[in-house]
Amino acid sequence: MKNLSKIRALALTLALAFTFAACSSNTTTPASNTPSSSPEPPDVNETPGGNTPSDVSASDIHVREIVSGLEYNNVSFFSLLEFNEGLTVVKNADEEQGVIDRAGNVIIPFGLYKTIGSFSEGLVTVTNAGEEWGVIDRRGDLVIPFGLYDLMFPFSGGLAVVYNNANKEWGVIDTSGNVVVPFGLYHEIASFSDGLAVVGDEYREKAVIDTSGNVVVPFRLYRKIESFSHGLAVVENEEREKAAIDTLGNVVVPFGIYREINSFSDGLAAVHSNTVWGEWGAIDRAGNLVIPFGFGRIYPFTEGLAAAWNANDEWGVIGRTGEVVVPFGQYSWIHPFTEGLAVVLLPTPTRNTA
Repeated sequence: MKNLSKIRALALTLALAFTFAACSSNTTTPASNTPSSSPEPPDVNETPGGNTPSDVSASDIHVREIVSGLEYNNVSFFSLLEFNEGLTVVKNADEEQGVIDRAGNVIIPFGLYKTIGSFSEGLVTVTNAGEEWGVIDRRGDLVIPFGLYDLMFPFSGGLAVVYNNANKEWGVIDTSGNVVVPFGLYHEIASFSDGLAVVGDEYREKAVIDTSGNVVVPFRLYRKIESFSHGLAVVENEEREKAAIDTLGNVVVPFGIYREINSFSDGLAAVHSNTVWGEWGAIDRAGNLVIPFGFGRIYPFTEGLAAAWNANDEWGVIGRTGEVVVPFGQYSWIHPFTEGLAVVLLPTPTRNTA
């Protein structure tokens, strides 16, 4: 119990599930104990329970503790961050990594691998005791052998970026291990998203390629290019102004309107005011300001909700129009929602010194 007490003293993260008032009490919620199979990409206009994101309000959110100081065979779990495909990576008291489902059942035993990434499309990158990289599936079966590559990024759209240290070259493989973008073609390659990936040459100039390795946004057009998300990517010109382009390279949000533009998620992107320092709002995919400026920070939207700061740097949760759905100041930190769950930190209790 020593570890458990220590964890609680450090305000151990706990996962929160939200259900919607429109659902009956017997309806399966996102907090189902059964790990989901590899899901289809979610419709950005829908949230669990059938409500549209704009329908979510404070009365629709029911908070309940899922995991807090959980012990399994006298092993305390911590480092819980988020669930992907119904699973999350945790550490035990010996700093060994393992994988549990939402009910706390151990899916991949502790200590079997040195490091475990996040599940994506039913696969996850792992390293063994010799720090060799490989890929396993949800059953723990090895699907890409250890030692083929010196670094592997998560699969996205059936593709993963890998690195060969011997030749110091980047390439891209599919889920069967076939090379689909040859090694050495680009100096660096970011993970694929929306079927596109940002690449760099030896001069650190950026471009965008498709899944066949063809250049679709040419080099030297932009100073920086962020990864595509929901069909849009944030770019920066030589004047360090931000804009957003679509997958065809068309400018959707013009340069210079906002000081900062974060990546799009759930069809929205947080933007920093170009006139008032420290004020954030959010725009939709057409560039319309849908959440007025005034927040101290807005984090990525997932499932119609986003963690945010108010002007007093307090954490809360807002909906797609900026309505408050979890009051500010209730928690000292809030991680973005994933699969109906969010991880939060409880405020440190005030000690009575009297």
